[in-house]
Amino acid sequence: MPNLNNKYKDLRILIAEDDELSYLYIKIILKSLTKNFVRVKSGEELMRHLKTEPADILLLDVNLPDASGLDLAQILFEKYPNLGIILNSAFSLEDEREDVMKRSNFYYMSKPLKKEKMLDAFEKVLNSVAHK
Repeated sequence: MPNLNNKYKDLRILIAEDDELSYLYIKIILKSLTKNFVRVKSGEELMRHLKTEPADILLLDVNLPDASGLDLAQILFEKYPNLGIILNSAFSLEDEREDVMKRSNFYYMSKPLKKEKMLDAFEKVLNSVAHK
């Protein structure tokens, strides 16, 4: 695999994750790729953040304390069509996954997240956004 650090170092990544352990794990993975990421812990904080700070990729937990990540993803798809959204959940979401995967700039991953799968997801959503 080629050196990906340069490829991702300027990406603006937003992490919507309320679970501390999940966030720490994601942070370990991302630190090897970029230092340009921010965490929010709720849907409300996510929407407020995106109004003032653009992002290239959003890692979105399906189960935030105040909102469904699936519902937020639908809103964000319309409002920010160039945002690559990677949904993730510890629970199996087959029906929801099918709906999400119909959108080209969406991707779904089951927890625990793995670096290789995250990189594949980055590639998929970035390529789909680049072709819009």
